[in-house]
Amino acid sequence: MRIRDGIGEGGEGWFEARVRKRVGDGANTDFWRDCWCGNVPLCDRFSRLYDLVVNKSITVRNMFLLGVDVGGEALQWRRWLWA
Repeated sequence: MRIRDGIGEGGEGWFEARVRKRVGDGANTDFWRDCWCGNVPLCDRFSRLYDLVVNKSITVRNMFLLGVDVGGEALQWRRWLWA
């Protein structure tokens, strides 16, 4: 809420300047290939992660339903990621 109001890093209007698509329930929004968070799709912005992810055609809704936290099934990798 504070980011939407322009409070914090990025200054006034930070949130509105970066979110371009209304995802609704996310069922029609491709997590990796649609420009829903800025002007560049996540597959281009994070190309190394995109190359390693198993499910390249997952929707925002399915990411949420499957879970992205530790133990979640939404982000499965072809190999271990290194920190």
